[in-house]
Amino acid sequence: CETKTPGNIVQKAKPFVVTVPTPNTAAGQEGNWVYDVNVYPKNTVVLAPTKSITVEETKHGVQTGEQVTFPVTAKIPSIAATDNFTHFIIDDPLDANMENGKVVSVKIDGVDVPASYYTATEGQTVTVGFNSAGLAHLKTKPNSTIEVVFTAKVVSVPEGGNIDNTATLYVDTVPQGTPPENPPATPPGDDPGTPTNKVV
Repeated sequence: CETKTPGNIVQKAKPFVVTVPTPNTAAGQEGNWVYDVNVYPKNTVVLAPTKSITVEETKHGVQTGEQVTFPVTAKIPSIAATDNFTHFIIDDPLDANMENGKVVSVKIDGVDVPASYYTATEGQTVTVGFNSAGLAHLKTKPNSTIEVVFTAKVVSVPEGGNIDNTATLYVDTVPQGTPPENPPATPPGDDPGTPTNKVV
């Protein structure tokens, strides 16, 4: 039974049976036993999300008072029919040089996701967290691309002129027939998440 997985695993391998020792099937080794048994469980992996940046109202850099837009895209994992998502959250903590973070849009394969499927938390940390109905909807969209677009206002420019930004995807599954009734809308403390690339 697989007990521990890396942070990018959203579905552990199902429990399986192995005999120790196990028959050796390597050429020329038939009839012998293998006592040092290695197993390789097959997990469902979440791909790292990606992030880009768009600067509005200027062609060269950013000035204070201007809006910066951060599109974040991720691939929705394909999960087993007997499993469901426990949470699916995209979170973007803003640098102290930015404020008034907002959620501009949430789309799957270019189509707007109904606002009733998620909770948008705005402010210094901008978050989109899917509710129970939203998690059920995500399950019907395996391998689709979800795009969440955040925006924020630049209030100051640090020494050196660079403002870094990284978002994180938090997703996990559970072997049960329906999603949880009240999934978390913000990152749970026991999920390290999968970060995007850094944009500057």
